[in-house]
Amino acid sequence: MKKFTAFFCAATMALGMSASALAAPSIGELIPEAPTVLSGDIAEGWWLTVTNADPDKYENETVKDIVSRYNDDEDPTVKAVEDILDDLDVDLTQEIRTTKDNVIDPTLYKALTPFVDLVLTDGVEIVYKSADAEAETETETEAVLETEAQTESADAEEEVEGIKASMKVEVAKDLKKENLAIMQIDPYTAEVYFIELDDYDPENGEITATFPCLGPVMIIYTENPEEALTAPAAAQAETEAATEAAAQAVVTEAATEAATEAAVTEAATEAATEAAAQ
Repeated sequence: MKKFTAFFCAATMALGMSASALAAPSIGELIPEAPTVLSGDIAEGWWLTVTNADPDKYENETVKDIVSRYNDDEDPTVKAVEDILDDLDVDLTQEIRTTKDNVIDPTLYKALTPFVDLVLTDGVEIVYKSADAEAETETETEAVLETEAQTESADAEEEVEGIKASMKVEVAKDLKKENLAIMQIDPYTAEVYFIELDDYDPENGEITATFPCLGPVMIIYTENPEEALTAPAAAQAETEAATEAAAQAVVTEAATEAATEAAVTEAATEAATEAAAQ
């Protein structure tokens, strides 16, 4: 049995597979291959996949509405990352952090893809997961535990924080890692996560990232990465202090070397003077 047993413990929802309408491009055009799992715990017989966004499967009504409207070409009301966050009541006046704890300015990003669902499947059912283990209802828990793989997972004592995976995204080819990020919405709680890439291959558009939950995701892009993503103020101050200390150490070392050289020169001069006197 592969790893990933504990992953089902956190908060999952098992539902029958179904396809929903998605604006162009299609999943096959957008993400031509299934994601590759790099770390985490998955039960044998299950795998990670990307499907058309299926808002009816989400637990949170706001997330259902947002994803439905965004992926509907005929509805222009939700077309920017900032608009999505506004509808999710995200306070953009407050500091927003990525999953790597850097500060991100979502207003400087635009959507590179529509919403798609990152889920687990056994070929028949799909599983969504909340990052909040308490978000799942008792009814959903009972439904999840009906399958053998998920029943086994209930015995796992250890929980994981997410799943690290790689996927090829056609529209992400020939870009730069620092210009890209991922926005993911928890289908249970409507919590928004901004995910920095762990790795990126511009040749084939392959992105690698660690996802805190399973549900709707969107690749986002900025043309101003220097302002869009920065270290927290405390970290910046610490870096500046360390840089200043290092510079001071260099100055001190140079002064010490100069003083030593002067002392040696003075000693040599005195010795020469003394020898001449004799």
